Amino acid sequence: MVRFSLILGALLCTAISAVLVRAAPGMTDAQKRQAYRPYVAATTDCLARAIRETPAALQRAREGAWMEAVRLTGHHCDPVAGRMIFAHDELFGPRTGQTFFEAYAADLPAALAMRLQPAHDHIAAEAARTQVAQVAPPFP
Repeated sequence: MVRFSLILGALLCTAISAVLVRAAPGMTDAQKRQAYRPYVAATTDCLARAIRETPAALQRAREGAWMEAVRLTGHHCDPVAGRMIFAHDELFGPRTGQTFFEAYAADLPAALAMRLQPAHDHIAAEAARTQVAQVAPPFP
């Protein structure tokens, strides 16, 4: 199933890239940025989901070690990040994607913190309920 998803993603990336290549020369910078936003959102969402689903990564994220949390997810989101870099190259010019990715990585902790805040709140609430249950005496 994962292999099928990767193949489908690659085909979708190819189709979208063909559209971008045809559209990019006549696009304004604002239109290019608008077309590029979904790639950034997809990469950030993938990383947040991978952290949420990896207990060790989620723990590191709670500790504020965001890049370590990303590393602990493995290479799960590499295809999505690769598409983001490729799309940037197609829209803004060759070899601009890697430069953008480096700036993106610098802003990534704040973006992940926003996306994972509900998970952190849920874990904190669950921990508080567990502590109350342990401290409260049983009813007679």
